[in-house]
Amino acid sequence: WKLKVDYIPQKLDVNALREGCIVELINISPIDGMVITLSQVSVEGVIGFGDVMGGLTRNWLQEIVSTQLHKFLANARPFEPISDVGQGLTDLVVLPYEAFKNGEDVRRAMTNGIKSLAETMTFQALTTTSRLTEYAANKMATIIGGRYHNAAATALPARP
Repeated sequence: WKLKVDYIPQKLDVNALREGCIVELINISPIDGMVITLSQVSVEGVIGFGDVMGGLTRNWLQEIVSTQLHKFLANARPFEPISDVGQGLTDLVVLPYEAFKNGEDVRRAMTNGIKSLAETMTFQALTTTSRLTEYAANKMATIIGGRYHNAAATALPARP
């Protein structure tokens, strides 16, 4: 099973974080488009829906922490541009090397690597600019008193 995660934190509980609640770390940064792979789990010897869900959650969390934790860093907004540009830089080096190794046209591979890097950097620059503009607009709306706050921009209800 694959699960796509798009998460926008609403509030960071600093006191819970100080007390050692590591789950609160998820509220530090938004996560965009992270795909988690969940394997098949067998829960036996339990009675009731709550126990079954607890067993599933426990097994899946162990699997995610042990094998897919890097996805949280790669898809967290502060690190996403870095990881994407890193992939573009990798294409810039790997594509020509593989072309040379396979006897293909190295010039074409270099062109494709440069094109990949340029596309990635352009996309990340535009995405980062858009996010900074959205952040600034939300902060200004908060300062003004929320009179001009766009309700469509916040799809999630506020926390109680």
